Amino acid sequence: MWSVPFAARNPFLVTSGNHILVADRGGTDAIVLRGERILSNLTTDGEIFTGRINRNGFVALATTADGFKSRIEVHSPFGRKIYKWEISEHYVLDVDVSPNNNNLVAALLRSDDEGIVGSLAFVDIENERIIERPSFVNAIISAIRHDSNGNLLAIADTAALFYDSEGQNIWNYSFDGRTLQSFAFQPTGNLFLFFRNSRNTSTLETLRVADKHMLGTAELDFEVQNISINRNTVIAMGMREISRFDRYARQRSHAELGVDVHWQGLMSDRRNIFIAHGNSIERIRL
Repeated sequence: MWSVPFAARNPFLVTSGNHILVADRGGTDAIVLRGERILSNLTTDGEIFTGRINRNGFVALATTADGFKSRIEVHSPFGRKIYKWEISEHYVLDVDVSPNNNNLVAALLRSDDEGIVGSLAFVDIENERIIERPSFVNAIISAIRHDSNGNLLAIADTAALFYDSEGQNIWNYSFDGRTLQSFAFQPTGNLFLFFRNSRNTSTLETLRVADKHMLGTAELDFEVQNISINRNTVIAMGMREISRFDRYARQRSHAELGVDVHWQGLMSDRRNIFIAHGNSIERIRL
């Protein structure tokens, strides 16, 4: 067993390849790891509310900011701040750094006479300019993820949307009125969607991103709290249990946990999982 002390009131953990971001939601501290090695300790001026890490270890953190609605910071794996954007008109719901480390995409939200307006900002980090900003009236884009080619998956409250690296829409997939519970996106081409059912159960659907082809479905007898993905494997976590699925929605393993887990992340071998609980991070094998 291996663990790293990390005192946090509300920790969250994000993995990408062998890199791990652990941050304190509502706090100002974060750490970046590669495997079991700590690469950097980060401290932000504002309170962190979300963040992402790419496969190269580049980190985007969205925080509060005095005098602004939000702030986005991008850091190198070893803690150097390479970009900062203070936003006066929009709240940031999610962020992601492209696989080549050159672009940032932010999911934004504002309210005006039209109602609630969700939008995407495609940002050239080096030149500090916005490439494209599509917007959606009365729609909220809550999550975004890059694929390995720099294309972008956006998850809205009613549909999944797919864009190229320049911000041009490729396809949309409607949820047909169902409530999306959580999702996971394999950068090389598969999308896992978890929908909430009645009586604390969930449904899993897996899609091939290239053509929206349905690969498989599964019914889960627990309510999914959070998920993580590495290549063709996804981990779904309940309050005290974890299941592992392949890209065809087939369950490969399951484990009961003896602690309440705040967050978990799947490593590149697709068997070792890091879980955050209490004031520590623990590795288990599923």
